[in-house]
Amino acid sequence: MKIEWRRIHTIVVVLLVIVFLAFYWIVHSLYVDPALQEVDRVKSSLNNEERILNSLADQKTEQQDLTLKTSRELQLKLPVLPVQDQVILAMERAENVSGTFIESVILNGDEMIEAEDDEDIDAAEPTSETEEVDEETEEASAVEAPPVMPSVNALTYQVNVLAKSFKDLTLFLEELEQIPRLVSFDEIEFQPNESTTDEEEQVSFLVTFSAFYEPDLSGLQDELPQYHYPEPSQKETPFEGDGEDLSEDEQ
Repeated sequence: MKIEWRRIHTIVVVLLVIVFLAFYWIVHSLYVDPALQEVDRVKSSLNNEERILNSLADQKTEQQDLTLKTSRELQLKLPVLPVQDQVILAMERAENVSGTFIESVILNGDEMIEAEDDEDIDAAEPTSETEEVDEETEEASAVEAPPVMPSVNALTYQVNVLAKSFKDLTLFLEELEQIPRLVSFDEIEFQPNESTTDEEEQVSFLVTFSAFYEPDLSGLQDELPQYHYPEPSQKETPFEGDGEDLSEDEQ
């Protein structure tokens, strides 16, 4: 059987192709393209959220590092614990630099230092002229009272130092003043040195100073600065022999 290809066949094929292409374009436009656009939008939104989260995480980390760094820097000056080691290391450094010799160190107990209250000061003043006092009270009430400083504790150190000259003495004090800790020099007292010989004159003096700390902020103990101790020297400890003698006497 011979099939003749007529013009109608060509038209039918062309129409079928056109219908198929039109159907494909309609389906792609109505379903595929919106789905692809939604996928792209979700991906873009996820990327933006990831960038925001990463940025917030970086900012939080930087803020924590800055807070920790700031707290440690502040605790170099005013720690939340007594931290006697910081002061002892500073005295040892001053002793080595100045060439002096620390004979003894006496550490006194804690002393709380509180800010004076305005009410106590006013109570100590005479109240003979009541009218003037009333006027001053009215004027003072209009002015805001200054904030009261929080109480701090202080440890008092009494250091007996032996120096070869006043220059070494001055160098010891200057080096001790370089400590970042908040300290207050209370008294410097010269003492007669009975062991002074004609060949070598030495100056003995007693330095009394206080080192402050803030115990109310004990929650920041984990952020205390770390101090590195030097390796122990080969010096003999005088307490070892005394301990043996004491134990023998007790026996």
